[in-house]
Amino acid sequence: MKRPLSDLPDRLQQLPALTSLRFLAAMAVVLFHVPYVLPASVGLKPLEQGALGVSFFFVLSGFILRHAQAPQGFDTLAFYRRRAARVLPLHYLTLLTWTWLFFDSWGNSLTEKINSGVANLLAIHALFSGHLFTLGYNAVSWSISAELVFYALFPLLLGGRRAVWLFAILAIGMLLLPQDAAAGLERAFQGFFYFHPAARLLEFSAGMALHALWRRFNPGEGMATRIQLGGLLALLALVPASAGWPVHLRNLALLLPFGLLILGFAYGGPLTRLLSHPLPVLLGEASFALYMTHHMLFRLLDPHLVALGPAAALAVASAAAILLSILVLRLFEQPVRRLLNRAPMPSHSRRMAATPVPQGGVGG
Repeated sequence: MKRPLSDLPDRLQQLPALTSLRFLAAMAVVLFHVPYVLPASVGLKPLEQGALGVSFFFVLSGFILRHAQAPQGFDTLAFYRRRAARVLPLHYLTLLTWTWLFFDSWGNSLTEKINSGVANLLAIHALFSGHLFTLGYNAVSWSISAELVFYALFPLLLGGRRAVWLFAILAIGMLLLPQDAAAGLERAFQGFFYFHPAARLLEFSAGMALHALWRRFNPGEGMATRIQLGGLLALLALVPASAGWPVHLRNLALLLPFGLLILGFAYGGPLTRLLSHPLPVLLGEASFALYMTHHMLFRLLDPHLVALGPAAALAVASAAAILLSILVLRLFEQPVRRLLNRAPMPSHSRRMAATPVPQGGVGG
């Protein structure tokens, strides 16, 4: 059923259940990193496919940014300013913290460290091939570099059906890409389909296209619940089934369950109301800090948790990471964001900057 114009939610409407889903995606990434950053105390692989949480973040980011912005009266400067205030302060805080804690123990040469450091300072490190850049310093920040590319392109995709067309072109291109060509891209750029913004633009544009579908239909709570459950079942089926697929085809296939989950929880229903309670929403709001800080925190905690045993060590480390993320949100992210958004700007930009924005992807 087409959603009547009178029933369309105001663009300022919050979608708290989607904010809560960010916490689940962030925890998936946290659990994926456990064998790398808690090798002595845990050493297990509690969620081997947890890196897919980043794919969900990118789709959600496109959906939420499109939801929060109307093409009419869109202020590009205000948008860029808000996005920079949202992601860059924590990126720089964690970059400085990592440098202070781990720079001396990093085995690369000083020249390589400087090259990677400059790329990280400019937040362009996802554009360069090799783990020196994509995983240098605070390893998870490569996704922030990719998000900034999406933010730069967002004003160009906002009007009309540009995002829908871009998604269609990218999806068909990925589907028809010869395996030799895909392998060549991977040789030219290590991990191209995982790290490079040009490859991950598929997911961001899918999120924007998904929002166009959400605006068009209003299926009711019963159907929303079925869509949610269908997304969950599709995720449980496709994640193991696609484990051996090429990365670009797997990213394309997983748009189905991720899209169904985002649509279902944006529509409503009992499960949506459950995830709209204050506690899961708070955890979702703190998910960006959780994502950006857990890697370093776990490395620091690892030698001190060995005596607890794997299960207890994982529980303690996870609880500490969640607590730290809430503290970082309350004591750093939110105050700094308010301060940066308070500085003088043109009157129209001030109105745009005062707009409450639902929380979305990796960078919120």
